[in-house]
Formats: sequence, C-alpha cells, structure tokens
Amino acid sequence: MNRNILTLSIGCVLLAAPGSQSTSTTDDLTSMKQGASLNYERHREAAIQINELAGRIRSEADAQALVDGIADVLADALPTTWSSAKVRQRVARAEYLATSEPAQRIPEQRVADIWNEYVQSIGAPEEALVTVVEIHSMREGAYAVSQRMWTHWHNQTIWTMPNIFAIDATGKIAEGCRGVEVLRIIYDLDMMFGNLRSARKRIREGVVLSEEIKKGDQENNASPKGTVRVVVRASDNPMRPAEYNYIRQYGSENFSLVLVGLFDKLFPVSESLSGQEKSVSNSPSNEEFHIGSSDVLQISVYQHPELSRTAVVNQDGNITLPPFDALKVGGLSVHAAADLLRRKLEPMLSTPQVTVTVTEIHHGILHRVPFMLPRRGPSFRDVPAPDHLDCHVARIDA
Repeated sequence: MNRNILTLSIGCVLLAAPGSQSTSTTDDLTSMKQGASLNYERHREAAIQINELAGRIRSEADAQALVDGIADVLADALPTTWSSAKVRQRVARAEYLATSEPAQRIPEQRVADIWNEYVQSIGAPEEALVTVVEIHSMREGAYAVSQRMWTHWHNQTIWTMPNIFAIDATGKIAEGCRGVEVLRIIYDLDMMFGNLRSARKRIREGVVLSEEIKKGDQENNASPKGTVRVVVRASDNPMRPAEYNYIRQYGSENFSLVLVGLFDKLFPVSESLSGQEKSVSNSPSNEEFHIGSSDVLQISVYQHPELSRTAVVNQDGNITLPPFDALKVGGLSVHAAADLLRRKLEPMLSTPQVTVTVTEIHHGILHRVPFMLPRRGPSFRDVPAPDHLDCHVARIDA
C-alpha cells in the first residue's frame, strides 16, 4: 500500500516538474522521449494481449494467465507479497468462476459491505462509506471511459482494458463483478477517491456516463474533436490520513492484518480453491514446526492491543495469557496454537483474529514450514528472523 502511494507520488512529481535548459540538453530530451515511447509501446503491446485474453476466459488456465499477465506488468508497483503465487491463484479462481457462470460473479453488495467494514475498522470518515448504487455507477463510468479510450483514443494500457468488466446479455455492466475487476474497484476506492465523488455527482444528476458519451458522439459526428485537460492539485482523499493515523496508533503490523483480512473476505479460500487444492492444503505437512518449552511467542490480537503480548512457553508447555492462567501450547503447530487462542477468546470477542509468531526458538531442531506473513498482503514463505532464527506466523480467522 505505501509502495503504491510512493509510486504514484513520484509519478505526479515527474509530471509536474518544469523543464530546465541548464540541466537538460536537446539530445537528453530526445533520448528521454524515445525511451518513454519505447516503454509505452511495450506496455501497450502487453496490454493488448492481456485485454484479448480477458475477453476469452474459457478455462482456469486462461484465468491464471490473465492474472499473471497483469501482475507481471505491475510488478514494479505491487508489493511482493501481493504478487505471490497463492494470491494470484485465488484471484484467478474467482475470475474463472465469474466468467464461466454469471451466478458466480462477486455481488456488488458484498464488495460494498467488505469495503465499508474496512473503512470503519481504520476509523475513516463516513464519506468513505459506499453504497451498491455508487459502486455500480463507478463501474459503469469506468467501463464507458475504458471503451472510449481503448477504441477511439487508442490509449491502450493496463488501466484502460475494457474486457476485464463483467457485462450482461444487453452489453451493459452486470450486477456482479469479475475477480480482477474487484481489485480495480478497491484500488479506485482507496487510491482514486475522486472517481467515487464523480459517481455520486452523476447519481444526483441522473447521468449515465455511457449514454452521455453516445450523445456526444452524435453531436460531434460531423467534426469529432477533443481536448485533454490535466489538473494537478493537492489530494483530498479521506482514506490517506485515516490509514496513516491507524498505522501511527496501532502499528504497521496490525494494519497489515487489516489488509490481509480485506483480501481474505473478498477472495475466501473456500471459494478460491479447487477440490484438489483443498485436499492438498488441508493435508498435514511432514515438516510442520511444533512449539516447545522455552520458545518465545509473540501473540497479537487484531484491534485488541491490550490482549497482545510476548509469552514464554514454560517447561509444562503452557503460556499465560490474561485472563487465562495457563494455556497448553507445547506440541502444537503455530496454526493450532492460534486456533486454540481464538476459541478461548470467542466468548469475549466477536470474530477474534489471532496471530502467533515464534520469535525465539530454544528447543530441539527447527523444521521450516510455510506460513502466512501479514506484510502488506498475504503470502506463504519462510522469512529469516534476526540472529539466524526462523520466524513462524499463523493467522486464523473466525
């Protein structure tokens, strides 16, 4: 998230920076223009191929190729964890289900509910809350503009691909969304808040953007002309200060958990895994790590810092986590320990989310195990901790 903000900020600075004859020669400028033109052409060719693929998803392999293609193009802007194989697979599965069976499209109401829960969890203002009608207007407007830019203005980029949208039998925006499209919606709500404000304005005025564009075509058909106006202004996106304030108050670790939760709710594992993948994911691992005596655990309870603490496993395999005197975690995997704590907290909290991290290991020989690391997005990998120890994290959602 922060890396995306930084990337966009750098882009705005580059666009707004005035030229200087004292530091740039004509040859330098020519070389820069040629390089930019070459990069754009490469991006354009990739976008054309990806858009064509988005229009003919007939198998899970096609959906996977689509998601991989988009992630590869955006590799420099995406956090590493958000482009991991596991994340791509879940989005691709949702994409395939939405394109193969209209009933499997992701409902706009679900997207709105999950987004609004995120807004409230970080303390963002009510302006950031969204309705189904507003999301539909945003999608309708984005699709209309993408079609126009792609076919008439020949502005063919990863951001203007019209084939990623879910369309009904009449050629209009469908009530449900495709997998990749959902990520586009969340991006717009979080990073391009002006798009939501524009949608609200159109709703108040009773304007359907696609119809307005058609009217403009008819009026200007004899002599089509257009102008482009670029406005650079200070951002008044209400999401930015809310997210930064949350990080300052609760730390980046808890904010990462919020983002993981947002993704998990949009693309639940139960919906994103095929039958074979579910069997594999639920099978025990021969290399699974088990907690032992003297190990040091970092326990984090999402949105409840008063319950989060560091605990040392005693010789009996127990830890103390007030209000509980002794909890037996010795011999458990980190996933099982997190699940135990979650069940213990359920009578006290609504849908508790628990993270268990083994920060110091003082028993036996460590065996490495895949885990979910909540750093700006979900991923499964091993991460070395300081002093050559290994860190294992398990996150359990109620």
